[in-house]
Amino acid sequence: MYYKYAIQVAVILLLLPVSAPADEQVNKIVFPLKEVWRYRVPELEATSGQRAIYSTPAADGLRLYYASANGTCGALFKRSGEISWTFHFGEPFNKGLALFDDGPVVAATDFRLFALDRENGFVLWHRNIVSGLSIPISGSANSLLACDNDGGIFCIEPATGAIRWQFETTASVSAFPHIHQGRVFIGDREGNVYCLDESDGREIWKFAAGGGIRSGFAVREEWLFFGSDDNYLYSLDAGKGSLRWRTRTAGDVNGFPICSERTVFATPSDRTLRAYRCSNGHAREGSPLQLNASVVSPLLLDFGQVVIPRRNELVGVSGENLRETGKFTAPADITTGFFLDPESGILYFGCRSGEVMAIAPEAIAGAVVPLRDTAAADRGSITPTLELIPPESTPEEQPQVAQSPGEQAEAQPSPPEPELAEEETVQTTAPVAEDKPETQPEPGQDLELPTEVPVKVEQPEPEESALPTKPEEIPLSPGEALEKAREATASRQLELASKLWKTALIAEAEITYTVSIGLFCRRPAVLSLISSLAEHEVMVFDRQRDGQTCYFVCIGRFDSREEAEGFLENCDDEIKRQNPAAYRLDSFIP
Repeated sequence: MYYKYAIQVAVILLLLPVSAPADEQVNKIVFPLKEVWRYRVPELEATSGQRAIYSTPAADGLRLYYASANGTCGALFKRSGEISWTFHFGEPFNKGLALFDDGPVVAATDFRLFALDRENGFVLWHRNIVSGLSIPISGSANSLLACDNDGGIFCIEPATGAIRWQFETTASVSAFPHIHQGRVFIGDREGNVYCLDESDGREIWKFAAGGGIRSGFAVREEWLFFGSDDNYLYSLDAGKGSLRWRTRTAGDVNGFPICSERTVFATPSDRTLRAYRCSNGHAREGSPLQLNASVVSPLLLDFGQVVIPRRNELVGVSGENLRETGKFTAPADITTGFFLDPESGILYFGCRSGEVMAIAPEAIAGAVVPLRDTAAADRGSITPTLELIPPESTPEEQPQVAQSPGEQAEAQPSPPEPELAEEETVQTTAPVAEDKPETQPEPGQDLELPTEVPVKVEQPEPEESALPTKPEEIPLSPGEALEKAREATASRQLELASKLWKTALIAEAEITYTVSIGLFCRRPAVLSLISSLAEHEVMVFDRQRDGQTCYFVCIGRFDSREEAEGFLENCDDEIKRQNPAAYRLDSFIP
């Protein structure tokens, strides 16, 4: 289960992300720490050269997902740091990133949510937030929470983008929501703390603190902890909302509290780390610890070590006596929370300069063998995690799987909501499902879309040629397989062409790059693309999705990623409108 905490903008724009609760983490972090890899996002003109990472990374078994102020959301192979895919939109992704069980990865700009297929970055659905997001998105395994500037809280189905329920607070939400055992804890700028039912948004209880709530929440057993702008740290009974205790700090508590078995830690605005007993709020030994920098999101590891982001330093502190245990220096200020991979013990985070960092204890870092996307085990993990339309469904019943611009697949419209705009058609680095005309937003709310790609009329299927139907049973040299693959593609025999391309290119797959136009599950779309790209070398590679055969359509073979990206910069506008991306061939050849 993925619990995603993202960012909250503090006075110095240090964003508020957190990782999973301490009692659900596997601790393998012991100082000293060593860099495993780093990936730096590029500067892009559309976002004025911004590149900071403001959202806590998220990961599944194969990929690490990031969102950047340069307007991209991407996936990296989490052991090697190599790019799997990149989705680009012309606005900074600065309002959070969330990953859902058996579902998409969702990234947010100030006014938009994008749900992306975690395998290829295709847009599954898109939604506008009319009044803008007040805080970053968050969620549990199957609930997405979005809070707007008018005080609206929306619980959204991650798979479809449909709104499950809506709740109105008396002021805009400024505290990062926390979901625990089917309950949602939320705080607003007037000091109100709400406990809602996750299933229907029903209010269970409400508590009024003495100041605005800008900190996050922490839950230990049935104890709820949070801070307030009235310089107090609070503890409530999570089930009833009654006050257990409150203790005064030396400043507003606007950072996330964290809990161990006996201790709750807080980072007030006086730039200290303070430790209190969970049972009664009394200060513990060594508290406070002077940090000399504002800290909003420390990380607690399961044996009681606290890891603190202090500007560009990662500082380890003993949870028992607040003594420093080690330090790691990052290339720039740390602007996200941390994701600790329980399988490998690698810690991931982002920096203001645009680096996504992977670090680990020296013993682990030295033993990490990068899992390249050529490894058989990795390829076995690249399977669709969300299928929006069963093979037998009709467009009226279900939204279509994201298709090429020429297909104009219809998307299922979400129920109309007073505060959120309907889904819109967006053309980005991946095909986006379009709404039916009657569900489009008002003209003033439309996004500016690129021109659609002309699609040639599909020709009748030619008769079967004399090419072999089972190339794997006939010994072919790579050169022979290459010629027959071109013939099969030209004669529109997709299944045969896919087998032949794999036979011809498997030997060079690890070192050769190609340009992927996309993954298409409708045969007419593939045939139309082959026709429209006839002057290029078009390759097809099949992929099974829940019993349905889909095809990756790729063009060109290049010796390096730089050469492939150079081709993209200078290729025809018709190809650019298809939103292609550069990948290694081994991403498509099993």
